[in-house]
Amino acid sequence: MAEIEKFMNIAVGDIEKIMNIAKDDIEKIMGVEVPASSTSYQGNRGVAFGGYIVNDAAIADIEYKAMSSDGNTLDFGDITTTTTRFLAGTVGNDSRAVCMGGELDGAVLNEMDYITIASTGDGTDFGDTTVARRYGGGSGNGTRGILHGGHTGSQSNVIDYITVASTGDSTDFGNMTRASSTYNSGNANLTRGIWWMSWDGDYTNKDANYVTIASTGDAGDFGDWSFNVTGVAAIGLIESKNIWGGGRLPGYPWITDAMEYVNPASTGDSTDQGDLESVARHSAGKFTDGTRGELWGGSAVGNTEVQKITIASSGDAAHAGDIRSGAIGDWEGWTGD
Repeated sequence: MAEIEKFMNIAVGDIEKIMNIAKDDIEKIMGVEVPASSTSYQGNRGVAFGGYIVNDAAIADIEYKAMSSDGNTLDFGDITTTTTRFLAGTVGNDSRAVCMGGELDGAVLNEMDYITIASTGDGTDFGDTTVARRYGGGSGNGTRGILHGGHTGSQSNVIDYITVASTGDSTDFGNMTRASSTYNSGNANLTRGIWWMSWDGDYTNKDANYVTIASTGDAGDFGDWSFNVTGVAAIGLIESKNIWGGGRLPGYPWITDAMEYVNPASTGDSTDQGDLESVARHSAGKFTDGTRGELWGGSAVGNTEVQKITIASSGDAAHAGDIRSGAIGDWEGWTGD
């Protein structure tokens, strides 16, 4: 079927208003397809900011690769021309990715930089976060980006937000249910941002928080992971499924290859997705084109691998290339076009 917006040269929302008819009924009556909504980070180019090369040093590199390829990552540019950074959060939209906070030489940062995903080159200043912190996690729906939690010198419960399309400082959104470093666990659908609470001084946490992205206010409890884990990374999403993988366990073998998922439209505990090809923690995530999800690298174990999954189905991850600079952890990504 031809897509209805191309056929009628009018947006779906306006068609529904003019015809006074629901989307599903439009498809039945007119025999044309109404395209499904998609979240902001469903594109063909994944980008990842900074990080820490295992057993070496923090870096300023930005890496990228095509989601349609199993090739290695490529050099995009630097976060800024002078600043190495790791433990930052990321948000964005289809065309722009924003790196928020992080750590430089032991100091926590309030800086935000952005890039245009379709081009290559160095980052540009976006503004500052309300509170300088590392280990903050990012989520959002493309219009609004949210930075949740982190470590300021002590654990933080602060949630900030930005309007991704414009530059400027972040604004207070509300607070999490408790202070914690949520780091790279932020996921989303069009309505909700969801994240695992992760590390708050130990490795025995299971709980997740969520917010309604378009509003402001304090976070609510979403549900629990099936076992104690911190440092999980968002891998992929579709509107009805958010997937995470890897992480740090409270005891031997310390690092996991488990993947789990939730339905972001409801609240509840996570469900088994399958296993990663190789164990990882503090990996870069948020790589998705709506069909495929990816997880890049991971600290502590020298993981140089890009791992891929098919989001809609359960099953184990497979090899999808390697990281150009070697084993990188403590970094985060985004996807767009």
